[in-house]
Amino acid sequence: MDEYYWEYNFSHTPTMFALRGNQYQFIGYRGVWDTDELYDLKADPLARNNLIHSPKHQKIVRKLRARIFQELKASSGAQIPLTPNRGHGANLRKITGSRPAQFPPEVIRKRDAKE
Repeated sequence: MDEYYWEYNFSHTPTMFALRGNQYQFIGYRGVWDTDELYDLKADPLARNNLIHSPKHQKIVRKLRARIFQELKASSGAQIPLTPNRGHGANLRKITGSRPAQFPPEVIRKRDAKE
């Protein structure tokens, strides 16, 4: 299992966890805008076709999401390490900067959640 934790100075890089087996690679993100990833490395060795929303693969997605947290619990990896801030971060955008990307339809809610 691989782990990468969010850092204050690199605020656009989310905390992420990954599992890689003989056939599947699963990457789970803990950021606000991020979509998890699942790749069938036998059929797609360059990991270009994200299967996370594929109805056919939902059983393996659920299994690997659960396994990530089992691994984190066993390794105390759920205790996110914190380090001192070294600056103000990078959460500001230039007015003349690039336009935001379009969201894929899989991550758009059909209606607002009731609170």
